[in-house]
Amino acid sequence: MNKLLYTNVGRYYLGRSEQQVQYVFQFRDDAPKGLKRSFLIEEEKDGKFTGSALEVAINIQGIIDSYWIHSEKNDIKAVVEYLKKWEDEDHYDYLVEERERMIKRLEEVNSELAKYELKNESETA
Repeated sequence: MNKLLYTNVGRYYLGRSEQQVQYVFQFRDDAPKGLKRSFLIEEEKDGKFTGSALEVAINIQGIIDSYWIHSEKNDIKAVVEYLKKWEDEDHYDYLVEERERMIKRLEEVNSELAKYELKNESETA
């Protein structure tokens, strides 16, 4: 599944005191090898983007495209185009993962409840 792997704030440009935010994507194993997986944006322009990988990439693209000249315009465009192709399948995969997390959590809650119910039964007997 394609997803935003993490974000990190730091000083990535030598000699500059301003901080940047790094967005790092994880793509499917069969993603094109030349697809850029990391983008830096100025911290002051960061919207603390969340959502799907596509939603985050579109927000980053908006920032990069706001510059008259930017060396990563074609890179982010390629990422957005790639993610659009996989949008439905990525959402499906996300829902399956979310369902599995919820099932696991429900099992944990049921286990906790069973302990209390067993305790209450033994106290009333």
